[in-house]
Amino acid sequence: MIARLGLFLLLAAALLTGRTTVSASQRQTPPARSVVVVSDLHMGEGREPSGEWNAYEDFRWADEFAAFLNASDCEGQSAVDLILNGDTFELLQSTHGDCTGPTDSVGCSEAEASERLERVLAAHATELKALAQFARQGANRVVFVAGDHDAALLFARLGRRVVSALAVPGNRVEVAQKGYWLSPDGLVYAEHGH
Repeated sequence: MIARLGLFLLLAAALLTGRTTVSASQRQTPPARSVVVVSDLHMGEGREPSGEWNAYEDFRWADEFAAFLNASDCEGQSAVDLILNGDTFELLQSTHGDCTGPTDSVGCSEAEASERLERVLAAHATELKALAQFARQGANRVVFVAGDHDAALLFARLGRRVVSALAVPGNRVEVAQKGYWLSPDGLVYAEHGH
């Protein structure tokens, strides 16, 4: 009993004199992160050989997109989770007529979607380069959440292809395989349609 009382008094004295093992100034708080959620970019097949925009190309602002990424990086002090919340790529509609499903609502097979994805990635090399540069800054991360127009990203091979197209080391780029993104603290939930 006396030994316990002595230990208690020793601990109390240490606390009162500020000699705790971890002081308030020594505590490490996790760095704050910004979350930026963008959806429905619909990067499609770009321009036709004639120079005209493809009928299903909705994304025509590569320079503005790069400026947006730079501003997001600066504002978030290179600690940003960029959530591309669905329909980043236009893989559902195409003027090439290369999906052979029994109806329009079935969509493409994995192989057909892969062909479309390759055309889209080639058409948007500038935007992918800007995304890769963003992902390489500080502790930034890029997460692709599949939407209805790019649901094919949930095919493992297509998801890996998008990640490899950015060629960023580590786990800074991913495709959310659950179909949604949840922040590490559980406070932000993003799925296509929000």
